[in-house]
Amino acid sequence: MDDPFLERGHSPTSSPTGGRAYTWSPPQHPDVTLYTPAQAPEVDRVDAVELEQPMPVWVELDYAEIGHLKTHGFAIAAAERAVLVDTSWQGRLQKV
Repeated sequence: MDDPFLERGHSPTSSPTGGRAYTWSPPQHPDVTLYTPAQAPEVDRVDAVELEQPMPVWVELDYAEIGHLKTHGFAIAAAERAVLVDTSWQGRLQKV
């Protein structure tokens, strides 16, 4: 069977005059900017007690760069005036 597509000797992307052939490489993804939300003062979270199991919660965060954000997270510890939460921003873990 004569099919030029199936012939292995010649690449359709290489030039017969010796040009560059296509070389595959994995995609490159730049790192995303990881914004830091406002944190509760240290005095409000110093006596936080770790929860037995993380509990799903809604979280309202204030970011200087992007403003107010309501998202979901997992409460991991609680104090009288603050709850410590694990959440994520574009696939990156944040402990708030």
